[in-house]
Amino acid sequence: MADRSTYRASDIYSRQADIFVPANHQIEVHIVGVGATGSFDAMCLAKLGFDKMTIYDHDTVEVKNQAGQIYGLADHDRLKVDACAEIVERVADIEIRKIPERWEAQPLRGIVIMGLDSMEGRKAMFDACRRKLRVKLLLDHRIGGETIQILPVLPMNKESLDRYEETLFSDKEAAPVPCTQRSVIYQNFTVAGLTVNIIRNFLVHGEKIVPKEIIFNGRTMDYTIIK
Repeated sequence: MADRSTYRASDIYSRQADIFVPANHQIEVHIVGVGATGSFDAMCLAKLGFDKMTIYDHDTVEVKNQAGQIYGLADHDRLKVDACAEIVERVADIEIRKIPERWEAQPLRGIVIMGLDSMEGRKAMFDACRRKLRVKLLLDHRIGGETIQILPVLPMNKESLDRYEETLFSDKEAAPVPCTQRSVIYQNFTVAGLTVNIIRNFLVHGEKIVPKEIIFNGRTMDYTIIK
């Protein structure tokens, strides 16, 4: 059976060669939480050519995850990291490092993506990454109903740190979202596409092109990009 060793990388990624060459950007990616957003981030990054990926999640796949996450009904009751890695490895021919546990201040580096549900978790990860040279870019994406908010953070940039810190609040202050409006597939794909595009632009063009914030309303199709 053919695998990645059978072909040259230049052939695998020939259709994107003028946009992104993976061999030119050998950087680790850590995705904390592979649910509605993180699972599609992993797929999108792997298909773009990122092959140094670590995923964290202590949770298992539930039936309600089938519609809005990467998983199928056959993955029910499996650890998300195991199911996610198996699916992504099969279609992208890479190996993924799996951490089947809750993130609790384990060292992070490279590109870090928050695929978290709680604000407390976001705050803890922000504190762990701020002013750390080993973390090059931190990305937070939030979904409420049909609205997406993506917040990139430059860990060594004071203005970026201050701006992100202003977006943090307690879980008690979070606006409740009905259970029937928490995850829809097209929004989750959109988040992954935008997030990975930000990462690509950052690696190719540098900090100057990283937006401060992106907001997308899936119902009205309105974008707000703060540069």
